[in-house]
Amino acid sequence: MRIVIPFLCACALLAPQGASADVMFSGTATTVPTPGGNPSGAPNVFSIQSIGNTAGAISWTPSSPMTVSDLTNLSATYQMTNGSFGGGSPRFAVGVDDGGTTRYFSVYLGTLPNFTDTPPAGWNDTGNLLALGDNRIDLSQFAGGTFYDNYANLQNLLGGLSITEILLVLDGGWLGDQEMLVDSFSINDLTITAPEPASLITWLTLLGTGGIATCVRRRREAA
Repeated sequence: MRIVIPFLCACALLAPQGASADVMFSGTATTVPTPGGNPSGAPNVFSIQSIGNTAGAISWTPSSPMTVSDLTNLSATYQMTNGSFGGGSPRFAVGVDDGGTTRYFSVYLGTLPNFTDTPPAGWNDTGNLLALGDNRIDLSQFAGGTFYDNYANLQNLLGGLSITEILLVLDGGWLGDQEMLVDSFSINDLTITAPEPASLITWLTLLGTGGIATCVRRRREAA
């Protein structure tokens, strides 16, 4: 069973190192000093927590038109500091413009069929999730798509649609607490690392003085 829950969250606008466009934080996502050993060597890393019903995401918006057919690489370097994968989390969620309505497909981290891995301690690299060719892509929001779908069918169904945003989401805390550090994540040939804390501009959550972003939160109950 899958439940789609929209949620409102305070956001922050960032200027990440090496990125051609800004990213935004929602929910619990933030930056923290690296614990050390991160492959990028950056002084800071992204941090996301999902404790109970809390959740967080890092979102990236293309700075120029981009279609699903342009998307060839999604990967991340991360470490789980608490908990394990589960509940459909962590995942990449990709928003597309489907006839004026934004819908999302998901690309799950972990191992089929349940994506409930307990990753090794330390830093781990997903590799290019889109190049695996397996059924880790959830296309169930789209006509002709299924929950366990693949990259070839993604391109057949959605290749011509425009991408509005790409999120790295952690929201499985309802199943068990999750805490994750992310050294970097890559979208095609763009690798995004955490900015210096001084470049963080926090937006107030009040409508009159700040920004509120809406993310799609997707939960997947354990089999």
